[in-house]
Amino acid sequence: MRQIGVVIAVDELDRLGTDVQALAFLGEIKAILGVPHVHYLVSVAEDVGAAFVRRGLPNRDVTDSSLDDVVHVRRCSLAESSEILRKRAPGIGEAYIVLAHALSGGIPRDLIRYGRRLLEIRLVTEQAELTDVAQALIIEEVAETLAAHLRVACPCQEPMDQLRGALRHFVAYDVDGLGIPEESRRLIDEAAAYAYLSLTLLDVFGRPGFTQRRMEAARRSPDGNPDLLAEARQELAVSPYSTRPVIDGIRQAWRLEPVSTQGPRPAVMIPPPRGAACTAGHHPAV
Repeated sequence: MRQIGVVIAVDELDRLGTDVQALAFLGEIKAILGVPHVHYLVSVAEDVGAAFVRRGLPNRDVTDSSLDDVVHVRRCSLAESSEILRKRAPGIGEAYIVLAHALSGGIPRDLIRYGRRLLEIRLVTEQAELTDVAQALIIEEVAETLAAHLRVACPCQEPMDQLRGALRHFVAYDVDGLGIPEESRRLIDEAAAYAYLSLTLLDVFGRPGFTQRRMEAARRSPDGNPDLLAEARQELAVSPYSTRPVIDGIRQAWRLEPVSTQGPRPAVMIPPPRGAACTAGHHPAV
């Protein structure tokens, strides 16, 4: 009798939580992975997938004996992201494509989501300038982290400066020597690396003259290639510690000052809390 094979797909194993939890789950179901004529297709994010490709090193884990092979699905290049968005939104500007590509890390699902959101912001706010649309979208992305500083109802431009100041303060903050548990320390480091990338995106896309600055950055250094912004976004899924040097190189290519950790009292301005008057004397609405 002819044997019929069965394929069972386990999607987004990393959604269980941390990479440790995902690997623990893989260890629990390891026994059923050897059932004849049953094949398992497991999808995982970069941090869990990286554990498997480390096979052969002295520290082996459950992935070495549970999976037959690992296939890395690469992200879209900037050219591929451009092709996807132009098919879905004919006439979309190149700068907006680069921004969506950078925010998505080249992941098609996220690329389409950011592209759609960019168009929604332009329609709702009636803003056509890249600086305004980019700032609105990036602020949405970091709102959970800096919610207390993002709703300053002020007619001047100071709130955006306050946001940049808050991001710089968080990026520069170093918790070494404060006795914070290791797990909490890693969460802080991950959030700080994300804030650093958000600050860099604000500095790259939220300032006038993007096209000219893009050409100059590309001529100045390979790190000026805007595709590297998407690589930095992808690197966040692997390690916040390897992400920061990537962002440093990008900032140098774009003539932006890198932000280094400066201890628990970094020498940068902390923005006032929401509800405070700005230095120009404007008072936010209550």
